[in-house]
Amino acid sequence: GDVYPSLIKRLFEYAASSKVTTQNSKLLAIYHDNPEFTPKDQLRTSVCLTVPINKSIQANNNIGIMLLPSCKYAVGHFYILQNQYSAAWDYMYKEWLTNTEYFPCDSYPFEVYLNNSENDPLHKHM
Repeated sequence: GDVYPSLIKRLFEYAASSKVTTQNSKLLAIYHDNPEFTPKDQLRTSVCLTVPINKSIQANNNIGIMLLPSCKYAVGHFYILQNQYSAAWDYMYKEWLTNTEYFPCDSYPFEVYLNNSENDPLHKHM
């Protein structure tokens, strides 16, 4: 959480200099570890921007390339404060998923950010 703003800044600087994003590009956080089982200092997160498939990305020490597998994804729409993310994830896994016939696929859970909470009148995230 502490380095998140600097990672986003670095990602947006790369995207601007390499002109790989479009107006429809989305900011994502992809989680590689479960915080209920992984020590806090070992949690890994990838901060990502979606780019059109025809854009060429040059991976380097700071920037890599990820492709999310094609499958069905559960989508939860939340309008929340920063401290409510854990409750949103708990709802998706402990309430919604356990009451459906679906099961997790072999992929990483992720968040897609639809706004900048600093520009939101209630400072909420969408």
